[in-house]
Amino acid sequence: MRRIPTGDETIEVWSALDALVLKATALVLTAHWLPVLSPRCYHVEGRGGAKAAVRFVDSQRGDNTFVMSEVWT
Repeated sequence: MRRIPTGDETIEVWSALDALVLKATALVLTAHWLPVLSPRCYHVEGRGGAKAAVRFVDSQRGDNTFVMSEVWT
C-alpha cells in the first residue's frame, strides 16, 4: 500500500498483490465463520442486504409505529 499526501488528506493506494491477499483472506474467513454467524448478519453476501434487514424489522414491529434505530447510553 502506498500513501500519497494531498494537502490535508492522505490517499491510500492498494497494489494488485495487496488486493489479492485481502480477497484470499476474506474468502477463507467467510468459509470459516459463515456457519456460526447469525442469520441476521444481513451485510454478508447472499443474505439479502439492507432490504432483508428492513423486511425483518418491519415483520417484528407489530402494532408499533416507530422503531428506534440507534440506542445511546
